[in-house]
Amino acid sequence: MQRPLILVTGGSSGIGASLVRHLAASYRVVTVARRLDRMREAFAELSDVEAHALDLSDLEAWRDFLRDLIARHGSVPYAISCAGSSWSGERRPSFRAVVGRCSTAPRWR
Repeated sequence: MQRPLILVTGGSSGIGASLVRHLAASYRVVTVARRLDRMREAFAELSDVEAHALDLSDLEAWRDFLRDLIARHGSVPYAISCAGSSWSGERRPSFRAVVGRCSTAPRWR
């Protein structure tokens, strides 16, 4: 029986990378982050981990990625968001803006 698929954002470091390693024992893991080189190095020995470079602040790229992922796998029953967020400049966003940016994804269809 094929293992279930899970999508993990922010897989290049920290909690996201740790979670990908842990989940790879029971799931087929697709992970995205801006730093593909880090993910390739970290998950080289894990055959069921598929890593992709993606900046989640680029909503069009995010939509395209999700469409392709669903086209290739049929569905994505699980997703975990571990992607961090950063802003440049002197003005810092509110906590609400940070949470909104990290937890809002385009529609999966």
